[in-house]
Amino acid sequence: MQRKIIKWTAITLGSIVVLIVAATVALNLPPVQRYIKDTALQMLCREFNTTITLDEVDVSVINGHVGLYGLTINDLAGEKMLDVDTLYAGFDMWKALTQRKAELENIKLIGATASIYKNRPDSAANYQFLLDAVKKDEAQDDTDSTKHEPAFQFDIKDAQACNLDITWQDRSKPGTYTRIKLENAKCDRSSDETRIRVNGLTLVTENNKPRKNEGKPNRGAFDAGHLDILADADVVMHHKKDHPTEIELKELQAEDRGSGLKLNSMHCNAVIDEGHATVRDIEIVSRSTTLSIDSVNFTLPDSTHTLAYQSSTVKGNVLLADISQPFAPVLKKFKMPLNLSVKVSGEGQTMRFGDIVVTNPDKRLCVKANGIITPLGHVEEGQQRTIHFNITSMYARKGVKEQILAYFPVKESMMGLIKSTGDISYHGTLTVPKKHVVMNGTLSTVAGSLAFNFDIDNANKYLSGHASTNQFALGRIISVPDFKNIAFDATFNFSIASKKKAQELHRHTGKLPLGWVKGTASEATYKKLTLHHIVWDITSDGDIAKGVAGIEGNIADVMCEFSFVNTDFEKSLKCKPSFKFNKLADKLKGVKDKVKDKIKEKFTRKKTS
Repeated sequence: MQRKIIKWTAITLGSIVVLIVAATVALNLPPVQRYIKDTALQMLCREFNTTITLDEVDVSVINGHVGLYGLTINDLAGEKMLDVDTLYAGFDMWKALTQRKAELENIKLIGATASIYKNRPDSAANYQFLLDAVKKDEAQDDTDSTKHEPAFQFDIKDAQACNLDITWQDRSKPGTYTRIKLENAKCDRSSDETRIRVNGLTLVTENNKPRKNEGKPNRGAFDAGHLDILADADVVMHHKKDHPTEIELKELQAEDRGSGLKLNSMHCNAVIDEGHATVRDIEIVSRSTTLSIDSVNFTLPDSTHTLAYQSSTVKGNVLLADISQPFAPVLKKFKMPLNLSVKVSGEGQTMRFGDIVVTNPDKRLCVKANGIITPLGHVEEGQQRTIHFNITSMYARKGVKEQILAYFPVKESMMGLIKSTGDISYHGTLTVPKKHVVMNGTLSTVAGSLAFNFDIDNANKYLSGHASTNQFALGRIISVPDFKNIAFDATFNFSIASKKKAQELHRHTGKLPLGWVKGTASEATYKKLTLHHIVWDITSDGDIAKGVAGIEGNIADVMCEFSFVNTDFEKSLKCKPSFKFNKLADKLKGVKDKVKDKIKEKFTRKKTS
């Protein structure tokens, strides 16, 4: 009896082994795999109501891997939405059988192309039908009253993606698209951390419009509608049970090849926990510019709050020439290093800058300010972006302003005037509305203080404004020593177009700016002569400036006509004094009329009495 039990037990176990081996062998046979492939494709096509094709499937139970080759999925319009050359995954068969756990490893996605689009901004994307099908299955599972554990638990150990190409389009805007290409990405996962390394990530945008700097050499090349960014990254995520998520950005490099904006290196650490995030030890390097930030605290957005943030003091060494190509070509020669410190905060579409301090290394230049920019994102039609800075104090000493201006195309004659102002200080405001720069404040120089309002019109290339002073040693500035103090109130308008542009627009090649100045001097002293209530009007066509200044008298006007061809007034200034008795007849007539009125009034009284 005992021998029979052993015999039948052996036969049963042998049969099971034979069936397993047979099934394993059968699964590796091409005809069986083709049958499984065709059956699965038919089920998927019916489920998603679209066309799905697969060139080849490779399933190896013995070696523990599944490979799909030549997979394509069409959208509901019949257009190819996804095309994958290779999708491969390895697995541990023993764990799958004994622990009901599919541990996927060595996952590879190679040569995938995706075309995603919307026909209109308010329509669903072409992949929405896949999401709807998945949600439908989830909803059915939720309504199932029989609760059971999943048959398998899936765990991904490591994965790799190569040669991906994803295009997004809004077809209501022909010619526009966003394209993401990936050369290689690797993800390695352990029990307590996940590491992702990305190489050759490309982001390209096209808005089917000319670049914003096309035909505008003085405008920066950065254009969000024409991005061409190449980036590499190395990120580690630490995940422990009952601990907040920790993210370490070990390295990030990026460059917009269309504009020249470059991030040589960035690294930081972040902790994310229940709607809040803190980023610490931030280091940023862009060419010769370096920035360091101890921490930035974020309140993450939700249904009731927008994104908010507050940084510690940002400290850095800045070279403005680094941002000249993408943002300000006029700064391309600005090689003076600057020290920067600032606190940055914001909420939603508003960013604020507090405790701004900018100095050069030897502290001859110092600027202290605070400011605001809003909105940061897209500006709706009829809306205007506000950039406003309140400059609480600024000084430039010991020739540093001349050193700064030497980086810009400033005329030699103007440089002489600027140099004669000596050490300067300033406080006021700076506002940048669309295509304008507006400055208000008080400028103090060795010759005195000026209150002014400047409006730089970058669209029409004009500088206009108003200036006034109670006492200013103008002669010290224009190198006319006998011209002492002046108190004046004036308005002005000057062309700031480049020499080439000025020649095209106004056909002049002179050394003077094009424009005019009008004003009134309540008091002016020349040598020992002090005059009051002087009115002047100066107009320049660029080649020659002509003006007239005068004092209106009761009987006569004292006038002075003058001209000059450059700002070396001592050599080029020509004056022609004159007297105008144009009001004498009116004065005498007025006296005669008054006498007549008095005689008539006296006669009328006498007659009445």
